[in-house]
Amino acid sequence: MREPRVVEKGPLALSDQDRNTYAGFLAERNTGLIRLLPRNNPKSVFAFRGERPAIRGDGAYYSFHYRTHEYGYGSDLEFSVTQVFKGTPDRMTELPPHKSFSVGLAGADFGMLTNLGDVPLADLTLEDPRLAFMLAYETPRKESQARVEYQRLGKGIIIDGQTYNQRLPAQSDATYVLRSINYGVSDVLVGFHVVREESDGSLIIVWKLLKALLRHSWRGITKALTKQRNTDENLRFRFVHRNLFTYGRDIRRPAAEPAAATLRRLQG
Repeated sequence: MREPRVVEKGPLALSDQDRNTYAGFLAERNTGLIRLLPRNNPKSVFAFRGERPAIRGDGAYYSFHYRTHEYGYGSDLEFSVTQVFKGTPDRMTELPPHKSFSVGLAGADFGMLTNLGDVPLADLTLEDPRLAFMLAYETPRKESQARVEYQRLGKGIIIDGQTYNQRLPAQSDATYVLRSINYGVSDVLVGFHVVREESDGSLIIVWKLLKALLRHSWRGITKALTKQRNTDENLRFRFVHRNLFTYGRDIRRPAAEPAAATLRRLQG
C-alpha cells in the first residue's frame, strides 16, 4: 500500500514539529520524511516497547520505489539491532545493541550503502564524487554474477577512501547514500539523513530520490510481472526458471493463476 510522503497517523506518524521543520525540503519532488522502527528480539531488555503497525515487517523496512513500510514490496532499507552480551555462559549481561542499516533483503537482490557523515541532504547532488562509483556501477545480468557481488559488497569495499557495504552502523546526524537493486522491480539511488533517534529507539529519517536507474530483468519476466500486477495490485512474486531470479510474493487474496503457470503460458 503506497503511503503519503509524510505519514500523519498511527505508529509511524511524524510529529508536527518535524513536518514544519522540513516543510521547505518536502516541497521538492521525490522527497520524504519517515519513521523507522527497529527490527529486534522482543525478549531483549533493549527491545522496542512502543506500538507497531499491523503490517509485514513491523515498520522496520522501507521501499523508496513503492513508498511503503510494508515488507515484501521491493523493500530497499532495513533498520535492525543486534544483541550484544558479555560475561560467561552461566552469567551473561546484555549490553546496548549494535544498530545498523541493511540493503539487499530478498532473493538475489542486493545493493550498497555509504556514510557521508553529517552533511546537509539538501546540498547532496549527483555531482558529489563520493557517488561516482555507485552511479557508474553496472548491474550484473546473470544470477551467478549477482551472487558474487552480493558476497563482495557484504564484506565491504573501499573506493578512493570511501567505504561501500550492504550493512553499515546506523548513526544519528549522518547522511547516507543507498543504491538498491531489486531485479524486475526497481533500481534506485537515494540519499537519506538520520535526523535523530527517538527515546523509544525509532529513527526519524528525511530522504530524497537522487536517481531512478534503469531496472534490470531477464527476458520474459517484465511482461509476466506487468500482467500479474495489473490483475492484482497486492501480488509481488518472483520466478524461478532458468536464468530468472527468485522473487518473493505477498498474496492477500488468491491470484487468478499461479506465477509459474503464467510464465509457461507467456513463453508459449
